[in-house]
Amino acid sequence: MNIRRFLPRRLPKSSWRGKRRARTVSPARADLSQVTSTHAPHGALEMEGEDWDVDRLRNWVQTVADMGRKLACAGAIEVATGELVGFTVIGLPRASEHIAAQFGTVVAPNHRGHRLGILVKIANLRNVAELAPPTRRVRTWNALGNDPMIRLNVALGFEVTGGAIDWHKTLGERSSTRFGPPAPKL
Repeated sequence: MNIRRFLPRRLPKSSWRGKRRARTVSPARADLSQVTSTHAPHGALEMEGEDWDVDRLRNWVQTVADMGRKLACAGAIEVATGELVGFTVIGLPRASEHIAAQFGTVVAPNHRGHRLGILVKIANLRNVAELAPPTRRVRTWNALGNDPMIRLNVALGFEVTGGAIDWHKTLGERSSTRFGPPAPKL
């Protein structure tokens, strides 16, 4: 997606850069990361919930920094409670690159259906344009069964450029499907 294609001039948002603001949203951000692993559509793939806490979130942020990337983040904060109810994170391109990496977008289940996902993504695309002006593209991904996020990405002008297949095997089960020639009979 060309990020300059869809950037409205005014949009209410909450964005954070750097460690001070990140500290104040970290517990809620970790909770929403947990939601991603349990509530996002994954098609037929069976997924177990992941444990996210503030320490794991901090470790993840440090890992991203160790890879030479900075993060652009935007969130939806409920005015009445001050609660973070949605967020999106984009890894900015390294100095010699022009492609940013969408790391995730999530809205709390009880706040879905109010266009918060698209609002935080638009706000963060504006952040990317401001923080890393040479950025020309943002790569994102989502499961084929995640129709709401697919519609959102299409509305923002993202285009399909490839695909991936997730595989899993339950350990201890013998597979009934074979690839290649059948095993020789002994």
